[in-house]
Amino acid sequence: MMWNLWGGSKAEDKQSTQPVTAAEQKILDDFEAVKSKPGQITGWDFARAFDFIDNYPDSAQAEILLNQMYATTTQSMKGLNYDSAVRLLERMPDHKGASSIIEGMYKLEEDYVNELSSTVIAYILQTMPDHPLSSALARDLASIDIACAYDFIQDQPESPHAAALIQEMFHSHPNIAVLLLQEELGHPQVATIFEGIYAIKESDKIVHLTPNAIIFILEVAPDHPKIDEMVQVFVQRNYVKAYDFLRNNPQHVCADLFKELLFQKKPSLEKLLQATLSD
Repeated sequence: MMWNLWGGSKAEDKQSTQPVTAAEQKILDDFEAVKSKPGQITGWDFARAFDFIDNYPDSAQAEILLNQMYATTTQSMKGLNYDSAVRLLERMPDHKGASSIIEGMYKLEEDYVNELSSTVIAYILQTMPDHPLSSALARDLASIDIACAYDFIQDQPESPHAAALIQEMFHSHPNIAVLLLQEELGHPQVATIFEGIYAIKESDKIVHLTPNAIIFILEVAPDHPKIDEMVQVFVQRNYVKAYDFLRNNPQHVCADLFKELLFQKKPSLEKLLQATLSD
């Protein structure tokens, strides 16, 4: 979906009697490069226009661009991409083409979802919770940008899409999801977080869990159906840290398994542990 946002003729630069500095010339050159064609600004130019305004917010040329952008019509906005459309809706919600943009977003086709940036997806989920493709959008957001998905569930804990995002985070990036969500046990979606933890069952995902992630699971979900396999991965990846966990948690339900695996790997640890626990 593309639109052009603004029209209007290009303002002519007044010739200055003062020498133009290199910095001033850079502004003029970048301003000239905003429009792909002379004349009215179009949706194809909006990304460059927003970048120019971000780079030179206090320049006279930035004000010119803003005026031209506000002057665009629905017709002249053809060519506007989704990222620029979101920037327009966030910064210029009173633009006369805003309603057409929102209407177009609701008509998004599922085949195009994976072409969207995480910023666009998060915006749609936040501002259009009833979007017909919300489930697909949530899955894609968690898959392509787990950090953005995490920010979303922090900022929008009551969103109807928060649970789906958490589930997909654990499905796509279980290790990262555990590490990110271990501080969120007071979150309104805590039940979904635990569902995600208990859903980590595939060996090809367990093998990539870090010791810190496994420690968290050992602490909050010691009855996990794959806890033995996780302990094996823990000892294999970092037996020193595994030993420290056993030393600090000698009564843990997995203590005997830790001892078996650690003493097989490093027999000297048996006497060390006995000495430590007898102190």
